[in-house]
Amino acid sequence: MIRIYRRKIDDLRRVVIPQQMLNGINVKPGDLVDITCEGGSVRIEKSMPTCWLCRSDENLVEVEVEEQNCMICSRCVMRIQMALIRRQRRLKKYYTFEAAEEIAEETAQQETEE
Repeated sequence: MIRIYRRKIDDLRRVVIPQQMLNGINVKPGDLVDITCEGGSVRIEKSMPTCWLCRSDENLVEVEVEEQNCMICSRCVMRIQMALIRRQRRLKKYYTFEAAEEIAEETAQQETEE
């Protein structure tokens, strides 16, 4: 059954949503809601947690980012881990090559000094 509640918009362009409606979508104080506007209608839905990066809603892990709790899916966590591993390998390869060059230079200098 559709119920219609009529409310007045205040001077700050706010409207109070009736408690019965919020109870109907299981929204409590402090919960997040998604508000969408389409074709002259406004829709309010209880916000469901999604991945901060890809908006997936599967296998979410809570992560603290800049003192805020965010949700990231396990797929994005895996992608981040793989990117960090690749970066670490590149850096290790670079530093190993750089260290080998330094050793070769030191050895060449010692040989010329002798």
